[in-house]
Amino acid sequence: MPAEDPLYFITEAGMAWNPILDVPIIPSGAVKGILRNAFYGVTNDGNLTDCLFGSAGSAGMLTIFDAYPTSSDRGLLTADIINPHYRPNVRDEYEVMPVPVKFLAVNPGVTFTTFIAFNQDELNRCNVKAPELLKLLLAAVVFSGKMGWAGGPRGDMGSSRSRSTS
Repeated sequence: MPAEDPLYFITEAGMAWNPILDVPIIPSGAVKGILRNAFYGVTNDGNLTDCLFGSAGSAGMLTIFDAYPTSSDRGLLTADIINPHYRPNVRDEYEVMPVPVKFLAVNPGVTFTTFIAFNQDELNRCNVKAPELLKLLLAAVVFSGKMGWAGGPRGDMGSSRSRSTS
């Protein structure tokens, strides 16, 4: 296909998409996995981590929702490229005519928002109170951002807290 063809880009580059809102999302399972790993890194308590996030044999006490983009400095999406590798029989760079392969990527600076829900009575089974849990979760988010699990070189996973009693 010629490079001008609009279909000349990779569409399966690991981006989850909400077809109704027509925006990229971070699936709840990915958010839960990052938080679980960071939470265990902060608490070093496997039993509490399994109780809150679940394990192979049981569901956790937390409900984590998909993350949706809520703000952006420079637009939502951008084109990125994958540079092709040289063939084995190339003698020098001047013989190569690489054609970068384009794919969609989320712009740096896009903020994603998710929600975490729990029932205080169910948390009692894990021997943890809501304020203590929120402190631990926020510490896990900060820890994951510093370790590069959440933002890496393109961003920083920040957090904010809101309370709903409905």
